[in-house]
Amino acid sequence: MPSMLHKELSERSASRGTYWLRLGNAVILLGLILHLRSVGFSDQGSGEALFALASWIQWIFTLVLVPLTMGGIAVEKERGSWPLLRLTDLRPAEIVWQKYAAGLVPACASVLLILPAGALCYGLGGLESRDVFLTILVLGLTACQVGALALLASVLCESTRGAFLLTLVLVAACTLAPTPHWSTYHLLQQVGELRGMGVWPLTSICLTSLLIVFLAQWRVHRESLSQLFRRLVRPHRAARKQLTEEDVVGLVQYPVAWRELTRRSICRRESVRRLALLGAAVVIVYAIWAASNRVISTRQSMALLMGILWATTALLVTVQAAGLIVTERSDQTLEILLTTPLDAVSIVKQKAQAVWQLGLACSVWIIVGALASVCVRSDLLWWVYLPCTYVGILLYLPLTHWIGFIIGSRARNHTRALFLSMAAVGVIHGVPFVFNTLVGSQGWHLFLSPALVIASNEAVFSQADLRLVAVIVFIHFPLVGGLAMLLRHLALHHANQWLGRPTASVWTDPEGAPRVREDPF
Repeated sequence: MPSMLHKELSERSASRGTYWLRLGNAVILLGLILHLRSVGFSDQGSGEALFALASWIQWIFTLVLVPLTMGGIAVEKERGSWPLLRLTDLRPAEIVWQKYAAGLVPACASVLLILPAGALCYGLGGLESRDVFLTILVLGLTACQVGALALLASVLCESTRGAFLLTLVLVAACTLAPTPHWSTYHLLQQVGELRGMGVWPLTSICLTSLLIVFLAQWRVHRESLSQLFRRLVRPHRAARKQLTEEDVVGLVQYPVAWRELTRRSICRRESVRRLALLGAAVVIVYAIWAASNRVISTRQSMALLMGILWATTALLVTVQAAGLIVTERSDQTLEILLTTPLDAVSIVKQKAQAVWQLGLACSVWIIVGALASVCVRSDLLWWVYLPCTYVGILLYLPLTHWIGFIIGSRARNHTRALFLSMAAVGVIHGVPFVFNTLVGSQGWHLFLSPALVIASNEAVFSQADLRLVAVIVFIHFPLVGGLAMLLRHLALHHANQWLGRPTASVWTDPEGAPRVREDPF
């Protein structure tokens, strides 16, 4: 077995997260299939519809899980071992292709979970074995395509967080492609017709994946060793640059916040301003297009835009908050940071300022989008819509931030921090739906979900729905605010313990003089 492939597979087999990801995928997929089979798909001949639903669920899992397991080169860059790896006898082509093959092994294992789901659906009838194998083929092509995009993103980015976000953007671009020759989304919609379509769509996706991997290989080959080693000393050169008066004041008063805001390019003030202005311009242009478009209704297009803005904001805040502490651990700088005179609470608060800068830019998008919706939609009750949107910004963003921060401060690597943080945010949004499924009744408890509140707000509250508005204002918002304050209190109260900083305790020596000693526990 090639050396790099053996190293990657050995590391993955020794990691418990590899098996937890597969176990979680299998439990959710098979548990949902069993539940739907006993509730809504119990008739004879409904196996095809149930298997189609299982295929879409596994397709979404593939889009999310494969980027989490394909950040091999970005991980090497974070460890500082990428220049050393380039000094070995391995050629760039060997490194890239072996990293790609190592990432596809857990992806293929995840794709094969559709087989037991197909066996459960086959007993209901209406499902042919050809559809099962074609679905496995389409899911395998999805894993290959998403894996290639994730590999290219890990080559272009310096961190796993940036690679993950760039991968999601590239995957969204491929998914929205209007032709099945580029997107597996269209292939999965037409599984029953693939035999009549021929092999060209399948071949084109394979060629596209190979082309992306060759592009990543060319990028690695083009990067010289001098560039790699200059990247290692770049932070030291940046630290020796001439500081402005504002930088000096920030460095003296808030050193950790200054370090975060200058180190993270996406959180710098210039980047935040550009991001906010660019996002606001895109929202305004889209609103003008939606108001003049006659094919899709303005209500649907603006609701879709607001949903994308909320999802993007939650994703960015979660990813940034989850990486605040785990980045220090991976860079082996957390111990140095804890030796400073700053207490752990001050460190946590100053680190949070980087996320607040990014959240401010995302809030501008949502605020401009809400105002544009009021201007172009005549069915909105603005005196209900705008307050619910703005109060949601004030409550949902801190909630998302503290969830990501708490999980990230407890995690030991970026992949685990990202996955667990997104899973926790998904649980907050999905628990009311699970409870509704178990109870079997439509009740006000559904409005405990932030996602449903946002969707209901975009779907327009009428005069008859003021009771639901009262439930949201007097029950949902106080609960979300209380939960955010509770998580903030836990993060600050346990800051010393979660960051690994020993607390000081005062004791008296035999002579009666007070002493301070470090408590190892």
